[in-house]
Amino acid sequence: MLITRSLREKSAKPTGGQIGHKGVTLEMASEPDFVEQHSLNFALTVEIIFPNRGTVTETRQSVDIPLPIQAIVTEHQVISKKCSCGQCCEANFPKHVRSNISYGPNIRAIVTYFSCSQYVPIKD
Repeated sequence: MLITRSLREKSAKPTGGQIGHKGVTLEMASEPDFVEQHSLNFALTVEIIFPNRGTVTETRQSVDIPLPIQAIVTEHQVISKKCSCGQCCEANFPKHVRSNISYGPNIRAIVTYFSCSQYVPIKD
């Protein structure tokens, strides 16, 4: 039976964030795409006499990707023009468009992220 063990040496540093390390976090959007208000599911006794809408006391935000995720297909067309001297000039495709059909830079980036950072295997 083969048992794998890390060859890494144990560090003297404590686990977690180190002293002096500036932490980073997601920043809240100044203009969110949607706002959902969460209120009590029942009326307070005082509301029967004095109806009120309440006050926002705390805000939090969540960032998500809408489902279903749908691929966007872009057709790239190269234009050629004939000069008055008779020479024909042709434009070039963008560098990421290498063949008749190819994946765009965003799909390539997310596949790389999932396979290298999240360790999702490419093959079963």
